[in-house]
Parts: sequence; C-alpha cells; structure tokens
Amino acid sequence: MSGVQDPIDGALAAAQKAIDIAAADNGADVGCCLPRRVDAGCVMLSASSEVDAAEANVVAAAAAAVAAVRAVPALQLVVFDLTGVSFFGSCGIAMLVQAQADILLGGAAIRVVGDSNRVVRRPLEATGLLDHFTWLTADWLSGTDAFDLTLRSRRLPIHGDAIDRFGSK
Repeated sequence: MSGVQDPIDGALAAAQKAIDIAAADNGADVGCCLPRRVDAGCVMLSASSEVDAAEANVVAAAAAAVAAVRAVPALQLVVFDLTGVSFFGSCGIAMLVQAQADILLGGAAIRVVGDSNRVVRRPLEATGLLDHFTWLTADWLSGTDAFDLTLRSRRLPIHGDAIDRFGSK
C-alpha cells in the first residue's frame, strides 16, 4: 500500500474537520452539513435544517476547505444540496455567493440542488441571485450518473469574468 491519500478523500477529510471546528465555534449541530463524494470528480455538501448564522458558518467552512484544494485537478464539481433546508436567510445567501466565488477560483464548477425548495428559492429570487446559480432538480440526487447530469444546465457565474471548466463565461 502506497500510503498516498486520494485527493478527493483529502478534500472530504478537510471539509469534515472544518465542519467539526466551525460547529464547535458557532454552537451549531455538526450534522447540519454532510460532505460526501458523489462521483470521481464530484463532492456534495448537503445542508439540512436552518441555514442561519451558525449553520451558514459551518457550511461556509466546509466549502472553503473543499475550495482550498486548488491543486487537485480531480475535483471538478462541488454540489450544494439544499433540499433539506428549512430556513435560508441572508447568512445562507452570503455563504452560497462566497462559496461559488471560492469554488470557481479553485477551478471547479458549482451546482445547487434545491430550486424547488421555496425556503431557498424565495430569498434568492428577492435578491436577484437565483439565476446566478446553476440548479439541479431534486431528482438529480437519485440519478446513477450524477456527474454527467450536471453538465446539461449552465448559467453564468456571479463574477462574469470567471470561467468554469464546463463552459464559457
């Protein structure tokens, strides 16, 4: 055995460590964000319950840890699953915008699941940010070829000069 850790596993381990620390620092439930590998080059961060200040900090810490693995060309996509979110306010919006910027700068693409969740959709519509994210339906979560499904829908990133790996600006 070579002892070399898979880079995606390293990103997931860093995300879990960031979640543990941020949850302790913010008094949040460590289970409010779950990182997992979806496919060879895809990591999912699943948020649940409320995404208020404490939980948004936990999810943001996980996203920053994943985005920090910039030298990992294997990481091509980060998916945020917001289908289980019951509250999504300004802290959640700020977290998602910053996560998108960090992930795009790291060379990966970002997709969000949960546009049918009114709790998530309404604040993003009200702020004019809904169309700045590429959305996947909740049905995507049960798909067998998740990575290929993510390539079917494209939207411009918030930072118009950023280019993701799967399309032009």
